[in-house]
Amino acid sequence: MQYSSNKDINKLVRQKVRQGWMWQKGRKHGKLFEPQSGDYITVPCSPSDYRASRNFAKELARMAA
Repeated sequence: MQYSSNKDINKLVRQKVRQGWMWQKGRKHGKLFEPQSGDYITVPCSPSDYRASRNFAKELARMAA
């Protein structure tokens, strides 16, 4: 399954889904839910910003901390 058109974001989401995180498809963006807290992060499906993958990785790190 492809979660994002950005290969780096897609790779990060695949890793998290394998770790037990839940994926939910939305109209424009998907959501990735953390298993313990139920918090979620919005996944950009077609990011136009070149820093999108870096920002997404930082947001994931903040959620894990």
